[in-house]
Amino acid sequence: MKQQKHKKPLPQFATFNAVYCSGFFIDNGALVTTMSLVFDKIWLLNLLELVIDFSKNFRINLQNYEGGIKIEPQSPDAEGKDPLAELTPIQRQTAERYLYLAMQFCLKYSPLLREHILCTDLYPDGEIFDVKLVKKGPPGGKNTYNVSQKSMIVATGEDVVDKLDELVSRRAVPLLGGKFGKLDSSTSKLRPKYLSSLLAMKAVELTLPGMRSAHPEIILEARERLSDLLPPFWGIMLRLSTDFSKHLKEGQSLHDLERACEDYIDTNVRPALIELNSKLEKDRKSWFHKILSLTAKETKLIIGKPPLTIADLVSSGLQLGANVALDLAQNETISQEAGLTYLIELDKLIRKST
Repeated sequence: MKQQKHKKPLPQFATFNAVYCSGFFIDNGALVTTMSLVFDKIWLLNLLELVIDFSKNFRINLQNYEGGIKIEPQSPDAEGKDPLAELTPIQRQTAERYLYLAMQFCLKYSPLLREHILCTDLYPDGEIFDVKLVKKGPPGGKNTYNVSQKSMIVATGEDVVDKLDELVSRRAVPLLGGKFGKLDSSTSKLRPKYLSSLLAMKAVELTLPGMRSAHPEIILEARERLSDLLPPFWGIMLRLSTDFSKHLKEGQSLHDLERACEDYIDTNVRPALIELNSKLEKDRKSWFHKILSLTAKETKLIIGKPPLTIADLVSSGLQLGANVALDLAQNETISQEAGLTYLIELDKLIRKST
């Protein structure tokens, strides 16, 4: 059995952060818009083991993709090793396409990475491009620069559960998102173990305005226009998750915690959401039509504590995101409970599966 490592405690997040458990990237532009308002920061994973397990179950359909993804080792001990050696040619193609989609996602939303709203070790500093001065221009003139795209960084050999444990211990809340859209799979649907666990959780539903896919600069402007409302909302949500975790560790019964959670949401969260929704609707015509959907009236954010550990979330997060059952290779590890978990736009998928 793997022994629990005693690591130096990492600094706690001071704002409302989420760790996205359904893949390297968010395959739904409307959800990116929504998450960028609900959370101050969203953390994305870069562990290649997830892509390898993902690739063993289905194929990704992409048009106009001619390949070209190469994985080159950075550490000397990995020299000459192929991290995708266990995959068949078709599975390798799926892995390369997945990485290509992750790179395209980061390119599209590079302003959100640069502002550290989307945080990923694929690009640790948030910069997609490397800019070097080639020639300095005369006074009042133009400089010449060489601009190249940086390589995307993926990690191998790092335990997925440990990474999630680390982020959750720093007060990021687990977030599970909607279905991946470019799949061709004959694998079975959601494994009952995880679906029943999610359904068993005592959940509270919050209704958010229906959003649309928006340019990242528009998302940044929306956050700025809502700067008087979003930070207080994030503070309320952060207190909800931290108080819940604190009292759970102190041994307070889950039943009492759930009642306290509902009371807190009714007293603090819903009024803040009503104020936010009112602002969006009031100024819909003048500006917020740029982020609000014309067709989707609302988005459901479900909050609760499923009877799952972080290790279970690694599997259930990808299963829900892909709507397939994945057999993720997991080391024997001591994994903390998930605590309060957030499901976004999964109410339809869960109800459909029951």
